[in-house]
Amino acid sequence: MKSAGYMTNEENPFDNTAHIVLDERRTAAPAATRIKALWAKMSQTALSGTNIETKAFSDIDSYMDEIEERYVADALNSLSIEGYHVSEELIERVQSGDWNPEQHAGDADARNALAAKGYRLAFEEVKIDIRKILNGANSGELLSVRHQDWFRAMFSPSVQAGLIEAYKLAGYRNHNVYLRGSSHVPLPPHAIADAMDALFECIESEPNPIAKAIVAPFLFTYIHPFPDGNGRTGRFLMNALMAEARLPWTVVPVEARDRYMECLEAASQNEDIAPLAKFISELVAAPPPPRPASTYH
Repeated sequence: MKSAGYMTNEENPFDNTAHIVLDERRTAAPAATRIKALWAKMSQTALSGTNIETKAFSDIDSYMDEIEERYVADALNSLSIEGYHVSEELIERVQSGDWNPEQHAGDADARNALAAKGYRLAFEEVKIDIRKILNGANSGELLSVRHQDWFRAMFSPSVQAGLIEAYKLAGYRNHNVYLRGSSHVPLPPHAIADAMDALFECIESEPNPIAKAIVAPFLFTYIHPFPDGNGRTGRFLMNALMAEARLPWTVVPVEARDRYMECLEAASQNEDIAPLAKFISELVAAPPPPRPASTYH
């Protein structure tokens, strides 16, 4: 709230009895029940549709170095999937801190440049949480708090540029959204908080990290809690949970965008997560994808 420009007072205006009543109502909310039912159904299907095995390692610093090595390819592919047009040069200058609209004419393309800068800032936040997870933090508890920090970091350059008002980064979306090219209609605003609470409860209680890494990102995009950036945040969530399974940072290549969207659609419309589980399993086993061709800059 403070990062979005609100002054806060850390006092609970409700007594304990009222607070307990609110929690009980949220647990029984239809949106929460729906998310938990989908998780129960999809987690087993996701595991039966993959042959991924968790790994053990002790060198956390080396794992974090590997994540950084995949950053440029990840940013180029992830931003391209969302329709941004960014160059490898721009991504690398943002990565190194050499992003300067006054010196580089290409940086003046605000939409793409601000997206690249925001992606880097969010990536840094995700890395902080991955290190905590690798050191034993409970992923459900941690990510339930931190996913909104990722979102705010992603769009903070747009706030600084005056393109977005800071208060719009506080909390979840307050309007209905419709997804281009999809028959799925995300949850209405009043159901989002209940659904998100249920999602992180499922992450916290799920014993298998591979099930988390496949089902949680899908359900995140199914809920679609933010006004923008849900796809990018969902893939960040996937990789934070991949780290819990000691699996490598996994890049969804823009060349496979159509298949990726078809898998998400099958899970949304038919509750069939098997195609998505197979797709992610293949990406984990494959080497990192090449950086997108020049047609994407």
